Amino acid sequence: SLFVQIDDETRYYAPNVKYSPGMFKFAGSIIALSIGLGVPIRVKLIPVIYRLIFKEPLDSDCDLLEQSPSLYYNLRKLLDNNINLSDLDLRFPNDESKRVIKRNLNQYIQEYSFYSTYGAYKPQIDAFVEGFNSVLTAKIYHYITIDELIRILIGKSSYTADDFFNHCESQSVAVKNDLREIIESFTLEQKSLLLKFITGSETLPFEGFSGLKGGGVKADIFQD
Repeated sequence: SLFVQIDDETRYYAPNVKYSPGMFKFAGSIIALSIGLGVPIRVKLIPVIYRLIFKEPLDSDCDLLEQSPSLYYNLRKLLDNNINLSDLDLRFPNDESKRVIKRNLNQYIQEYSFYSTYGAYKPQIDAFVEGFNSVLTAKIYHYITIDELIRILIGKSSYTADDFFNHCESQSVAVKNDLREIIESFTLEQKSLLLKFITGSETLPFEGFSGLKGGGVKADIFQD
């Protein structure tokens, strides 16, 4: 519950501001430790967290577009001259007494984008990054990209039946073929549940099945 999903479409998670920054410092250290242990953590954190880990400059427009496209485009719709801002009674995120009018609309969009991606969670995010860096003291951005770090942390959520059986042992070819057809019909959620039943995790390591300890699924499939 330290993180809450803030967008149903992109499924990004942001810090739950009900918790103190100290909790997020601890969470950051645990998630950094998960990299060394090779244990994916199925939490898709908001983009600004990775920017700060990699010491990249913040880009509120870009991050909001990735984090919540619907919010991004709704903010841009306010620029339509046919919209009467007085009817909407919009206020600045950090100053409820300041109303949004045509003259300060661009400023409002910039401030709201910053608030939505970073400002609302700043103490928690900063503490998380501090905890993360306390474990991974090496400058990881010299060795991997942000996308690679995300795949390492989250793992692979999808796989094919061929992927599964290329790393699976079976005592029965017939049963193996039947199970292949079943897996091919599985939804993404059902595949995740199958992974969890076999490996204890709903996602695969960065390398896929070959990254599992022992090199694959070491479970025999027997004819009933």
